[in-house]
Amino acid sequence: MKLKFQFTLAFILSLLSLICFSGMALLINGSKIVAFDRSIISLIQGFETPGLTTIMKCFTFIGSTPSVAVISLFSLFFLSLVCFFSIKY
Repeated sequence: MKLKFQFTLAFILSLLSLICFSGMALLINGSKIVAFDRSIISLIQGFETPGLTTIMKCFTFIGSTPSVAVISLFSLFFLSLVCFFSIKY
């Protein structure tokens, strides 16, 4: 009985997510959300400073494909070593 309830809850949440996503897509497609978008953009641009721009460029570099690939390889190597030594002992 508990499994049936979990599946029903998951299905209802999935339908709710689909409805919300569809509604947002219709609002964006109909250009009804442009005013809200512009107000948020102007708010965020009000916080712009040279120091914050430098910090955000660092985050952008960390999130670039080559950086993510290198971080992933180092993580894979580290975790494989941890797994190997935890199984050995």
